[in-house]
Amino acid sequence: MAKKNDDQLRVDEEKYVGFSVACNNDEANACHSLGEWYAVLRGNFSKAGELFLPNCTDRKYGNSCFSMGLLYGEPWRALVAPRRPQYAVASSCAAASTTFAATGRGAERSKPKSLAMFERACELGNGDGCDLAGRTLMEEAAKLEKGGDDAAAVVAASSGHGTAASMRERAVELLERGCGPLESATACKFLGEVFLVGRFGHAADKPRAAKYLETACEQFEMTACRNLMVMHSRGDGVPKDFDKAEEYRRRSVEAVEAESGVKMPEYLQDRYKQQQTDARAGGPGSR
Repeated sequence: MAKKNDDQLRVDEEKYVGFSVACNNDEANACHSLGEWYAVLRGNFSKAGELFLPNCTDRKYGNSCFSMGLLYGEPWRALVAPRRPQYAVASSCAAASTTFAATGRGAERSKPKSLAMFERACELGNGDGCDLAGRTLMEEAAKLEKGGDDAAAVVAASSGHGTAASMRERAVELLERGCGPLESATACKFLGEVFLVGRFGHAADKPRAAKYLETACEQFEMTACRNLMVMHSRGDGVPKDFDKAEEYRRRSVEAVEAESGVKMPEYLQDRYKQQQTDARAGGPGSR
């Protein structure tokens, strides 16, 4: 066991040397890897931030912009879905990064700065940045419209989108960029959920929701596949098609198995089948 630990330490140190040398030669990917090395292996988020920030602003490395956005960020607030929803609607908490155990570490917490970093990441081709920038703007627009939230007003002013309507428009633009050319399944799923039930000031538009959910399902987003199963079982915003519903049920199972690496238990598969049967029997609008 001790030898294994010694071998791992040697490998870690070799990586440090390699990343450091390459970063000193102005290689952006190496500087980002060195930042991750400090964050993951040493828990030194301040040092990681010292590497991520110039790598984002000077070398224009999108992944570093995204990581810096996480360091500036506040813990993501989970939005409460409607009670007993007919569709699966995820919270706004995005598991977009496997790099850090928590946000808001190694730098001052600043939602405006975090948002700016996510937007920059999106512009530089990081789909997760598009996802979190869009979600942040959606949430802050809703707070601004409700009134009485000074922090939301600060975000609105600093982002250059002074009204709730402008923030929502920009959010959809960012999320569509993440969903389309940058292939962020989480951005597609989130947009689909927004238009499926009508959230954050957007009216429900189920045919539009289906398009986003289809793209997410193609990338093995389980809840997107399951929602499409229900929609096609009921003919809710899409043509009623039991064959398609069954296809999306199978794909939702495949998505779970692909993510977990194990076969989905029979009782969970039975639960999906029952949900499909209930949807068939109830039709659109049933609970």
